[in-house]
Amino acid sequence: MSQPIKRELRLALQMSLPFAGLLALLLYMTFLNMYASNDNSIMIQWIRGFFPLVNGAISFIGPFTILLFNKELTQNVRELVFNNKNKTRPDSSLQPARNNDNLLKTSKTIFALTSSHMSFSGKVPIKFTKKFSRTFFIRRDTSDFGKFEKTNTTSYQMPLVGYYVLYVLITPVYFLILVCILKLRRHVVMFKSTFYTILVQHSIADISALLFYAFQKVSYVLIPNFLFNYQRYRFAAVFYDGIYWSFVFRTNGIAFMTIHRFLIIVKSAHKITQVWENIDAPTIGTMENMGCLLDSFSNSQFTMLFQS
Repeated sequence: MSQPIKRELRLALQMSLPFAGLLALLLYMTFLNMYASNDNSIMIQWIRGFFPLVNGAISFIGPFTILLFNKELTQNVRELVFNNKNKTRPDSSLQPARNNDNLLKTSKTIFALTSSHMSFSGKVPIKFTKKFSRTFFIRRDTSDFGKFEKTNTTSYQMPLVGYYVLYVLITPVYFLILVCILKLRRHVVMFKSTFYTILVQHSIADISALLFYAFQKVSYVLIPNFLFNYQRYRFAAVFYDGIYWSFVFRTNGIAFMTIHRFLIIVKSAHKITQVWENIDAPTIGTMENMGCLLDSFSNSQFTMLFQS
């Protein structure tokens, strides 16, 4: 089997886990809708407790699949992190330009600053004491839309704790991978393909969704009175609809990349595949995001308010 075919198959495997995440999301929503139709409030509340992990799963698995199956990109990520360029690599077309030391240093600086903020360093004006830790992680999640049964069990909040941990560990890595792809797209032809164009947009959607959900949860803990007293700014509608928007954009990106892998591997000689491969990046972005924007705004609830 030739190297190009192996590379295309690895990229197909890269999409296998995100696609499995979509199936898990579909299963989660199916059970939630089933219990809602039966008015089973106890099971609805129990299932909603796992929402942080379900919401983050389709984004958290992205960096793992990239680093596991995309050997070319993984090699370049290592070079970006360790500043150790492999001059003996057989494929010279994959070599990035050698005159970008300033960009490399800037990327490392951005990554270091991002990591320090995400790990709650001393620069954050909140003393991370044991008391604050208990309040921040174990406090009752106030973002659920319907409150059926009250519970003070710590196990109910464990999925949210797991989300915080994965968020701090994975988001900087994902950001570094995105910086590496953008850097390579400037000089390496292979990374200018349609697949990587869609992957860049999908990575931005993933990182934005993770940041948005983390900001939402932290806001409920740190500034609940502000959110409640200034409801004229529609914070509730933004937080509620934002979750839906993040699902639409991320699932659409996974669907586009999955269809692209199918066309490249199974229908490589088809006219549709040739046309799709020759489309420029702005057109692909318009095709992918226009439907998402129309669907998101048409199904948004702009009049939603906080009740307590």
